[in-house]
Amino acid sequence: MNRSPSPRIVEQRIRNRLIECLESFACASDSRCDLNELINQWADWVQDDSIHSAFPQPTYTVDEAASLRVVHIRMALFCEVTPHCMIDTAEEMKRPEWLSLRIAAEVALQGLALRGRLPEDVEAIS
Repeated sequence: MNRSPSPRIVEQRIRNRLIECLESFACASDSRCDLNELINQWADWVQDDSIHSAFPQPTYTVDEAASLRVVHIRMALFCEVTPHCMIDTAEEMKRPEWLSLRIAAEVALQGLALRGRLPEDVEAIS
């Protein structure tokens, strides 16, 4: 019998995907990186209209949620100053908004690393 995962399992899986996104942002440093894809991956998991409810406890601590909101805000600022489709990644990475986003991603990743990835098949114990 195929059962749908609980909402908590889905949240845990999203947490793990967000950690992967943050890892990609934190290590993106050259023209081989596809910033368009990184932005789109983040947008797959976090939508603007749900930013205040996107990181519920106990899947995220209060501090983790706050740092992820900062990443989202910095991402929006980066997107405002870049073309819809970025072609010259190296040039876009020179923007101060990119540096700000990358630093926010590194900070969030460090915070999330304290608890790390959560199981994707069972609900984690709080």
